[in-house]
Amino acid sequence: MRKQLIVTLMLVFLVGITGTAFAAANPFGDVPANHWSYSAVGKLVKDGIIDSSNFNGDKTITRYEMAQLVARGVWNAEKANAEDKALINKLSAEFSAELSNLGVRGAAPEKHDDKFHLFGVLHVSDQVWNNSGKFHNCGESFFDNDGYVPEIGVDLFLTYKVNDAWKVVLEEEAIRSLRTGGYGASSSTEGIAAGNQHLDQMFAVGKVGETTVTVGKWDYVPGYGAVLNMSDRAVNGVQAAFGNKVVTKLTYGFLRENWTGAPLNSNIISSTEENRYAAAEVNLPLSKTANMKAAYHDISNSSTTRIYEVGADKMLTKDVQLWGTYAKSNFDTQNTEYIAGVNYKRADLNVPGSYRLSARYIDCEKNASVGPSNDWWVGTVNYGIRGPQMNVQYVLDKNIDFQVWASTLSATEGTGKLRTVKAEIDYFF
Repeated sequence: MRKQLIVTLMLVFLVGITGTAFAAANPFGDVPANHWSYSAVGKLVKDGIIDSSNFNGDKTITRYEMAQLVARGVWNAEKANAEDKALINKLSAEFSAELSNLGVRGAAPEKHDDKFHLFGVLHVSDQVWNNSGKFHNCGESFFDNDGYVPEIGVDLFLTYKVNDAWKVVLEEEAIRSLRTGGYGASSSTEGIAAGNQHLDQMFAVGKVGETTVTVGKWDYVPGYGAVLNMSDRAVNGVQAAFGNKVVTKLTYGFLRENWTGAPLNSNIISSTEENRYAAAEVNLPLSKTANMKAAYHDISNSSTTRIYEVGADKMLTKDVQLWGTYAKSNFDTQNTEYIAGVNYKRADLNVPGSYRLSARYIDCEKNASVGPSNDWWVGTVNYGIRGPQMNVQYVLDKNIDFQVWASTLSATEGTGKLRTVKAEIDYFF
């Protein structure tokens, strides 16, 4: 009954908003070529607030890349005049979600906190499962026999500006069951923070000449997220990113061995050995409205897994984006992955009533990916996953949103169904 109620509420919610919308833009979608932010950033570059000799207002860039430029404006706001500070405020509001992902919160900082920023999100959620076959009691829930998990959690980010070129970012996360007060069902964990819930990210990021260098432990999404998706699959090591029109990223280090809340693919990742990781990624703009991305991954433990991926995206209108990606590993069987998706609109936390809707179809065989699916809250890919997934975000009030995730997936090897719906309210601060 509980599951049916949540599913019904989700459908009512979707029907209510999809009369005018169908999907959502993501941080890696293009900023339209005629967007006002190009001229705003160009003025800040000209005035010396943003140090970016490579910025070219004639070249279409992604929202994530634009947010990186805006972040430099936020960090240097103390040097800005009143007119430039107003532009920084406006840009910060426009790219608030992307700035949060970069570890930058808010608009132009006051003088007393121009080095230190503390921000985060409190989330309250409920998730239900109806699984069978290979996915039955597969570890997607601390309450496998009950099939639903109500939780409350907080995700805190702390950033410190070391100098004009470098900053340090820390992320601290804690999740508690609303049923026990602890992290899981066991009385031994009640009220105790699990070790894997501490400092999900710890890294320094800065410029060495024209190269952006990241050092430490950070969440990484190469390409379109087919092989590594961002949350809870951190890379531990170093990365160098360089280039203007064609951006290249080289990464070396280790992949984490396991995490209770987002299991890694045990067919590829060892939980008892170190997992050395090397990757090369290239992002190539094809036109003002289209991009191509490719990546190569080398993961070594007692065996070596090599995976390559290639994909492309296209803005059909200023709101609608189509994208697709393909990956293949060096396993002999169950070694390919396809994802195709559509995004529409974007939710702006400063604009109540704004929304986004994303939908995709995934066919990820069991030996093709480290983990492409944490953002969709499905739990595991050890048996392969195939089917549709969707996400809806609706801004209820300023800095408060409501989200729903839903998946109906089948195993690509053997039999089994993985069906899940998650609803969540987020309070950003």
